Amino acid sequence: MHILILLLFILITFLGALVVFLFFKGKSSQYFLFSMAASCFIVVVVSCIHKQHQIQQIIHPAVKPRPLGRGYKAVCKP
Repeated sequence: MHILILLLFILITFLGALVVFLFFKGKSSQYFLFSMAASCFIVVVVSCIHKQHQIQQIIHPAVKPRPLGRGYKAVCKP
């Protein structure tokens, strides 16, 4: 599911870069290279943020409080 979202995002950014290229076709091809570089940068940043979020979801539930055994008292006071 996440791969489909990422592929859709890549397709949208590529189409955006293509539109920029067609709009500035008479001027220079540097606009196309710049827009492709910007779209690749956006895709890399989004995938890194998504990966970091997945890692946090894996690590966070693993940190569990220690169960109260013998010799431990609950600190909650009414």
